[in-house]
Amino acid sequence: MGKTSGPFSIVFGFRAFSVLARHVMGAVVEFLHSVLVNCAEIWDTCIMAFTSNLLVLEHSPLVIIYRKGSTIISRTPIHSQLKDGIWGIMPTCPNRDCPTQAGDVFSKTHKVKKALAHTRASWTCKHCGRTSAPFEKPEWVQEAPHP
Repeated sequence: MGKTSGPFSIVFGFRAFSVLARHVMGAVVEFLHSVLVNCAEIWDTCIMAFTSNLLVLEHSPLVIIYRKGSTIISRTPIHSQLKDGIWGIMPTCPNRDCPTQAGDVFSKTHKVKKALAHTRASWTCKHCGRTSAPFEKPEWVQEAPHP
């Protein structure tokens, strides 16, 4: 594999129309200090730095790209919100013929063994009133601990 231009090791991408620096910069500084000064592991440090304040990922969704050996890794920590799509998955109306618009479909969590859990959900459309069958959290979604 050829060399990329310059000695990149970490690239941050913010997937929002604007970035709220007052929320993001504290997490970025904490992350960079831990990784560059303390030599901490990149992904674990990313989770700790960017989830310690929920406002960071609520307002400025993040993509982090980094190199681990000769492999380039791209990952996205997501703040899961029912109204925007649980687990970061864009909710869609279960009725293919529904002329739904943005904001018409929302996520709903379901009880698992009589306790409300963040592992089972469905989508409900306000426009046509249909609700999808409940579905399980995908294997690729990993929950991050909240400090």
